[in-house]
Amino acid sequence: MVNNMARKKKVKVLAFDTSSNKTGWALFINGKYAESGVIDLHKHKNSEERIKEMCLSITSLIFDKSPNHVVIEQLPSTRNADTTRKLSRIIGAVFYYCISNNIEYSEMPCSTWRRLVGIENSKRSKAKADSMNHVLQKYKLDINDDEADAINICEAYCINKNNA
Repeated sequence: MVNNMARKKKVKVLAFDTSSNKTGWALFINGKYAESGVIDLHKHKNSEERIKEMCLSITSLIFDKSPNHVVIEQLPSTRNADTTRKLSRIIGAVFYYCISNNIEYSEMPCSTWRRLVGIENSKRSKAKADSMNHVLQKYKLDINDDEADAINICEAYCINKNNA
């Protein structure tokens, strides 16, 4: 008889709150918080080199953590064309890496993940504060908004997946 534990596969979800300067990330294993951090490249002044380095840093992290699924915040509609171009490159690199390595990939709109974790404020600055407060209350982590958003994106993905 096959051991039931051998049949249970670890489900690892890696989430990203992408930015060209600081990208927050979070890893959940079987729906539970495992670890998180920030890829901080804000000191790189050359934006083209910073974007390349961010793409490489994120894909290296995906390789290291070997998730079953990657979820990333959907590119928001923004009026700034330069920001849209930079984020599109980063998100595109993550998408390509995932499909090339047979890793499930999805994007989640900001409004969706915020709603799923109970953040209802639509003003960006208040929503960022609420995101950090949610993580402080639930996970006892006093962290910046980039990392907090990534944790909340991952939590929202797990909530949504369990309710599907």
